[in-house]
Amino acid sequence: MEMYSDVTLIIMAAIFTIVLIVSYKSLSQMFDFEGGVTLILAVCVAALSIISLSDVFASFQTSTGDAGNPGFSCKFDVVLLPYIVLPLAILATVIVGFIMRLFRLYKRRDERKYSSWKKE
Repeated sequence: MEMYSDVTLIIMAAIFTIVLIVSYKSLSQMFDFEGGVTLILAVCVAALSIISLSDVFASFQTSTGDAGNPGFSCKFDVVLLPYIVLPLAILATVIVGFIMRLFRLYKRRDERKYSSWKKE
């Protein structure tokens, strides 16, 4: 088992939490399961996402750290490919949404500033 730094563990926990919340929300809206089935499925999806991401980044670190074999060598199971793409897509959506929200906030602030100048 690989030893991870504290920062890596914090990032993995944050990604796990985000994927868990998004998958639980989407599963609960899509399906009408009884009991804790939705939560169990969401936890499984989040766990598979973290496991697959850690495998990809661990293979990337070992391939770049080896002086005899320079370059990028990404070895992963094709079955886990959707679980690799899922957290990356969710994180990209969250980042783009945050940037767009900031852009709209600054645009409104500039419009208010411009309208106050026109009144004077």
